[in-house]
Amino acid sequence: MKTNFLALCMFASIASAAWGQASPRPAESIWLAAAELRLGQSREAVLASLADCCTLQRLATGDDWFVESKGDRSEKYGQVSFSGGKLVLVVKDWTVSGEDEFTFVQTLHGALAQLGEEGGNVCSFDTDSTRTPVVERRTITWSCGARRLVIQTAEFFSGEYKGTKTATIEELLVSVETN
Repeated sequence: MKTNFLALCMFASIASAAWGQASPRPAESIWLAAAELRLGQSREAVLASLADCCTLQRLATGDDWFVESKGDRSEKYGQVSFSGGKLVLVVKDWTVSGEDEFTFVQTLHGALAQLGEEGGNVCSFDTDSTRTPVVERRTITWSCGARRLVIQTAEFFSGEYKGTKTATIEELLVSVETN
């Protein structure tokens, strides 16, 4: 599995460089639930476009909102963040809960395919590992202009989540001001 994952990473980095040769889109956008969102949209327009399909939960600080399914609150679509009343960050959660390796790779393929369809930017990737007495996190980040694909694992060694292992795939659309 580790060898397959490394091969997939190498393939994806080569493919992402090829995607960078495509024509740019006029405006960076991302689909979250049933809404196409664009950086710079007004808070009112974004929240209204998500209101029919989603439950919006404002976080305690800042102008940040969790976006969840109306039918199943455990189904998380992602998060939107605003600055000065304008959309500056969209986080799309691609993770499928309870997934096995096959489902994980299918999900990763879908996320990379979505990233590749946008084109117009030179893409790069970075890896990072951090370890504390509580948790070890390993992260792979693909960056293509304002888009990011973040793949992360976490293993908890102590505390409330001791013994828990998680894997997530998130697609981000980030305003230049918040990069």
